[in-house]
Amino acid sequence: MQPNEAAMEAFGLSLALFVVGLAASLYGSLVGLGGGFIALPVLRLFFGLPTTEVAGASIVMVTVSSLASGSAFLRARRIDVPLALSFAIFGIPGSIIGAALSHRIPTKGFDLAYAAMLFVFATQLILGKGVKADGSPRFAPFSTERKFTDRDGKTWRYRVSYPVAAVTGFVVGIISSLFGIGGGVVQVPAMIGLFGIPAHIATATSAGIIAIVGLSGTFAHMAHGDVHPVYAVPLALGALVGGQVGPLINRRISSPALLKALAAALLLAAVGLAAKHIA
Repeated sequence: MQPNEAAMEAFGLSLALFVVGLAASLYGSLVGLGGGFIALPVLRLFFGLPTTEVAGASIVMVTVSSLASGSAFLRARRIDVPLALSFAIFGIPGSIIGAALSHRIPTKGFDLAYAAMLFVFATQLILGKGVKADGSPRFAPFSTERKFTDRDGKTWRYRVSYPVAAVTGFVVGIISSLFGIGGGVVQVPAMIGLFGIPAHIATATSAGIIAIVGLSGTFAHMAHGDVHPVYAVPLALGALVGGQVGPLINRRISSPALLKALAAALLLAAVGLAAKHIA
C-alpha cells in the first residue's frame, strides 16, 4: 500500500470512528446511558475489534461523553449529587473488578440474559406498566426524601434509598467496565423503576455517575492494555461534541417523550448485545 493510500485509509477510519462517537454520545447523553450501548455492537460488527479492545475504546468514549454532558447537567442543577456519589463510590471498585473480568470470563450467556432483561424493561416502559417516573418509590427501604430546584425554577420531589443505590452502584461498576457501556442501562432503570425518580433527574444523575465511574474504568482498562489510541481518540473527540448537545435537547422534551426515547435506547442496547455474538 502506498503512503498516500495508507494515510487516506487512516483518515477514513478516524472519520468513521468520530461519527460513531458523535452519534452514540449525542443519543446516549440525551437519555443518560453514555452511548456505549450503540458503540459496542458497531465496533464489534463493523470494525471487528476483540471484545477487550471494544470495552477499552468504548469506556473512553463513554467517559468523555459523560464528562461533557455531566458538566452541562450540573450547571442546570439537575444532577442529584448525593445520589450520584452513593452510586459512584461503590461503582469504582466494581469498575476495577469488571475490567479484570473482561479478560477472564466468556460473556455470551451474560450478554443474552442482560439483553432479555433490557427488552422486558423497555416493553414495560412502552406499555406503561409497572414503571412510573412520578416520584413514588417502588423499592426504597430506609429511604430519604429529596427536594431541590433546578436552574429553570422547577422543583423536584422524590424519595431514594442510599443503601439500595450503593448496592446497585457496585453492580453498575462491574457491568460498566466489563462491557464498556457506561452502566446507564442499569442505573437509569433502577432510579426510575425502584425509586420513581423523574426521568429528567434520572438521566442527568446517570451522566454524573458514569463520568466518575468511567474514569476508574478507563484507568483499569489502560492498565490491562485494552485502550488503543487509534480507536479511542476519534471516538472520544466525537463524544466530546455529542455529549454537549444531548443535555440541550434533554431540557426541551417532555418526560413522556424522554421515557419513549429511553425505551428505544434500551431496545437498541438489547439488540446490540445479542447481535454482537453473530459476528
